[in-house]
Amino acid sequence: MFFYEGQSCPVCGKAFAETDDIVACPECGAPHHRDCWKQEGRCHFADKHGTAEQWKRPEAEEKTAEESRDSDWTPPTEPKSEDARRCPHCGKENPTYAEFCSRCGRSLVENDWAPPPPSGTAYTPFHAQSAGHTGSMPREELLDEDVTAGEAALAVGTNQQYYLPRFARMYKENRPVSWNWVACFFPAPWLFYRRAYGAGMLVLLVQVIGAVLGQLVMLPFSQQYAAIMSQLMEGAITAQQFAMQYNTLLENFTTPMAVYAFDLLSVLITVGMGLFGNYIYRCSVMRRCRKLKADFPEDYEARLPIEGGVSAGLFALALVITEFLPNIIAVWFI
Repeated sequence: MFFYEGQSCPVCGKAFAETDDIVACPECGAPHHRDCWKQEGRCHFADKHGTAEQWKRPEAEEKTAEESRDSDWTPPTEPKSEDARRCPHCGKENPTYAEFCSRCGRSLVENDWAPPPPSGTAYTPFHAQSAGHTGSMPREELLDEDVTAGEAALAVGTNQQYYLPRFARMYKENRPVSWNWVACFFPAPWLFYRRAYGAGMLVLLVQVIGAVLGQLVMLPFSQQYAAIMSQLMEGAITAQQFAMQYNTLLENFTTPMAVYAFDLLSVLITVGMGLFGNYIYRCSVMRRCRKLKADFPEDYEARLPIEGGVSAGLFALALVITEFLPNIIAVWFI
């Protein structure tokens, strides 16, 4: 069931749809469209935080109205369960997967953290999980000299259960190696997906320039092949003659050493990103946390999920550039 069904964005007034990109205030849990949050730069109800008028979920407001009408009403005893998540503000028992209290609407993520996933559930470096959970890791645990697990969780966004333990191990053991299959097979797209723009741009440029130079080195072969293919398409030669000329072309052509050098560079990039991709991403997350803490000390944690997180659009764009741009550039020279 859609968690924000029937609710509207306080900025634009539009009802939330299931496919909307929604940001919840870490203080009161009020939902906003991500663009609307960026427009105001903070929670729409920030002035009412900590007061009796702060935002509450609709069902919480209805319960408050009922209590005011019946002064003799006392809250029923909530059944206790080891699997329940207790709200630290009103004491309501909520399901373990709940991120906000169903009674008062306050955030449960800040004070209580989800247990580790059930046995048999695997996490991968690319599988998206719901934001706001650090697994069994304490929120105040340091992942760097001045960045905690709770802060890094907001910056990482999806799949925190995979990355945060690795960040902690790198910090404690000073060991940067940690294998990541997605970073290995999709170096530049993965970095842009994780919003590590500096490293992503560097890897993308190296990959594209290497691929273009490789195409240009093979340009004489490509031009001769294009010429005999054109003759075949125009009917100037038969298929048998085309095969003979093509075989002659292969026999007389020697692959330049530069091609092998570019292939080696590609292998080094993929293996290097597989080994050090998580470390590069950790450095990006820590740098983003420190910068936002210095630039926006008052609403630092509110900006972390906006500036961080992931971007599927950037992943797709980087993938298209990596796979197709070198071929497009090479075609211009043929």
